[in-house]
Amino acid sequence: MMERRSARLRNKSQTQGQPLSQPAHEDNKEESDVSLPRPHPGKRRRRGSLEAIPPPAPVVPRRRGAKLSQLPDMPLDILFEIFSNLTPYDLLRLSRATKALRDILLRPSAKSIWIDAFAGVQGLPPCPPDLTEPQYAHLAFDIFCDFCGAPNVKSIMWACRVKTCTNCITHRFTSNPRPDNLPPALANKVIPYGELLPFSRRKRRSGIYIYQCGPLLYRNKHVEAIKVELLAVISDEVRLNEFIAKGKALVEEKIKHAQLCEKWDNDRGLGRLRELKDIRQSRKEAIENKLREEGYGTELDEMDFRQQRAFDGHPSVKPSKFLTERGWASIKDGMIEFMELIRVERLQRLRKEQLKCRERIATKLLEEYLLTIPATQICPGSSSLVFMEPFRTIITSPSDVDVTPESFSDAKAQLPSLVAEWRQSVNQELLALFQSEPSKKPKSKKSKSKSKSKPTHSTVVITPEDESKLSLATTFFTCSNCTHEVIDYERATAHECMSKYYRVRECMDHDPETRDLIEDLRIAPWTTAGNPLSISQRDSTFAAVLLQLCGKDPAVTTAAEMEELDPRFECTHCTNKHIPGGHHLMTWHCAIYHCRHGCAAGNATNFKLADEETTAKCKALEAAQNFWQRAYQCTTCKMALHPQSINNHMSDSHGIQEVMRSHYRRAADGSIGRFPPAVQLPRPAPSIPLAEEGEST
Repeated sequence: MMERRSARLRNKSQTQGQPLSQPAHEDNKEESDVSLPRPHPGKRRRRGSLEAIPPPAPVVPRRRGAKLSQLPDMPLDILFEIFSNLTPYDLLRLSRATKALRDILLRPSAKSIWIDAFAGVQGLPPCPPDLTEPQYAHLAFDIFCDFCGAPNVKSIMWACRVKTCTNCITHRFTSNPRPDNLPPALANKVIPYGELLPFSRRKRRSGIYIYQCGPLLYRNKHVEAIKVELLAVISDEVRLNEFIAKGKALVEEKIKHAQLCEKWDNDRGLGRLRELKDIRQSRKEAIENKLREEGYGTELDEMDFRQQRAFDGHPSVKPSKFLTERGWASIKDGMIEFMELIRVERLQRLRKEQLKCRERIATKLLEEYLLTIPATQICPGSSSLVFMEPFRTIITSPSDVDVTPESFSDAKAQLPSLVAEWRQSVNQELLALFQSEPSKKPKSKKSKSKSKSKPTHSTVVITPEDESKLSLATTFFTCSNCTHEVIDYERATAHECMSKYYRVRECMDHDPETRDLIEDLRIAPWTTAGNPLSISQRDSTFAAVLLQLCGKDPAVTTAAEMEELDPRFECTHCTNKHIPGGHHLMTWHCAIYHCRHGCAAGNATNFKLADEETTAKCKALEAAQNFWQRAYQCTTCKMALHPQSINNHMSDSHGIQEVMRSHYRRAADGSIGRFPPAVQLPRPAPSIPLAEEGEST
């Protein structure tokens, strides 16, 4: 076989003192015999010597040559063919590996390798004439700052041909293109410095997009260089104009090329983000398939938004790495533990939905029962019905039991007795407030907020006199949550604050099953636990004064009698202050609310009873008022209504054309102190006597 002849390897071997045909570590025996003297033989050790044998010298392991250490010695045509398939960044890193590779890749004859490498980069503009291919590769693909060497730098000043970190921008760039300390020859000249220097802007990232912001930045080096170049041509006007024109054209060319490079860089970043997103999606789908094989398909299909977000952000699902069998084996236990939590939440959610469905069935039965009793009869709400036996047993039956309206047939037959028992229990709790009122001591806010007192109605014995006390027109309560409202006995039995689940949950010691039912349905039975209600002595005093104006005895007059009388009262204080000569009229409940919050005098002695004519005008104005609060309810179907919908509801639902006051009444938990609002009757215009004939008007 013919021996290779390479001038590159021959020069290398001569530099190292080795022949071309033999490796560097082998000896040339013939040449050594001629040119080198033989070494003197060492002394022989006498046999049988009693001297101690010296320890052997430590064996130094021979360094093993790298597998690719002979790569630079390969023929250049083969190396060029290999290198032409690499990316520009790979060539750049390879040129920094060894001096031999650097000598091969940075020689002028290797330009074709770089051109082929850049041709494989899609969308990258061609190399500009002011840069070499290795410099262009460093600018586009390297990750180090050109000034301080900081890693992971992604900010490229394409027009300035540098890659810089954030810290170096402050020291290496300026926003003023005019050089400092200009000589008089340049200071007196009008020169467009900004058009002669390449510029760039800071870059900001918003999500997946990169945009430029801030002022134009120029390299300090370029600013100083332009001053030196201008000084060389400032004396010749023709050369100066040529220099400016050439500089503008060169900068314009750089800016156009920089814009193309920035577009490619942004597209590359977006492409990489999409690639990572596709990898994460592929990993997520692979994990889902593995979990479906483990029996968690239902949990994956029925995850809500919160669970889906937690699944996507799980440390085992989020990485942008393809899933392998080995990788699945390492994350399997953690994912199964996570899916077990999802399964528990799914079963709890299904149980809550089932309980809600059963609660709606019981509520429908209660609504049907309310249609068969008078509208004035006090009945429990659906939140209290759920906790009554046997409704509670049916609602909390196991999940595999099919509950239908027929399942409540026996419980529906017991509704009259259940309602009577509930009403008696409510009366006991309300009467307990009367007994505890005289001995009630003021408590601090801290002790009040943490109070968990239980109702004491079990010790109260109800007498007919006590029940009549609740129905009096002077019986009023105040709520600790909504202190501005006027609450009488009927509204107290239906007030929403009495069934707030979070308050009842904290203030009552329920058994675990009841507590779970409260948590699942987010409702609670009616109770005075936690002291939400208390007796309002002030409202009772105001009501007693109003009853005396009507000629009624406050000790025996009931709220039903006042509702039937339906009087109107005039606040003389507001009338004299705002509408002298007119009338400021309101219902008796609004009068109590007005005494508490509206009237400056703050007592009921400023009220007087309106006459029949004024009362009729007041009611007509009240009916014409537009307010959309559902302050009324139909006495036939118990539907909540606002004033504008009463006539339409009666005609459409019940065929009643002439609506009377008995067809509707105030809502059970309606704001009786504010609706209907007070009305103002203006002062009548003074009458002008007619002038007699012959007299001037």
